[in-house]
Amino acid sequence: MNSEAWVWYMWGAVKLVFLALPAAWILSYWRKRGVTCRAVFYASCSNIFCYVLWVALILVMLGLQKEAALRPTIPSILPAIAFVFVPLFLSIASLPLCFSAFAAAEGERLFAVVANGLMFVLWVSSVVAPN
Repeated sequence: MNSEAWVWYMWGAVKLVFLALPAAWILSYWRKRGVTCRAVFYASCSNIFCYVLWVALILVMLGLQKEAALRPTIPSILPAIAFVFVPLFLSIASLPLCFSAFAAAEGERLFAVVANGLMFVLWVSSVVAPN
C-alpha cells in the first residue's frame, strides 16, 4: 500500500477518535440518563451511523482501487460523489441537527448540541480539509 493511503487512514482514525467517538459516547450517556425527545436522539444517532457508512464506502473504494483488475469497476463519478458530495450534503444536514436541540427537553439540549456539533465539525473537516 502506498504512503498516501496510509496518511488517509491515519487522519481518518484521528477524526474518528477525536470527533465521532466522543459524539457516540455523549449519545450513549444521554441514553443512559433517559431520553424524552426520541426524534432528536435518533436523528443524532443517524448522523454517526452515516459517518460509519461513509467510512465503509471509502474503505471499499480504496480496496477496489488497490487491485488493478478491479479498477475499471469503479465508475468515474463515484470518487467525486464519495469524497465531495456526500460529506458536503451531510455537513449541510448536520447544521440543522445542531439547532434541533431546541426541540429537546430542557436537560437534554446540551447533549444534542455537543454531539451534533462534533459531527458537524467532522463533516465540514471532511469537505474543507480531506485527509
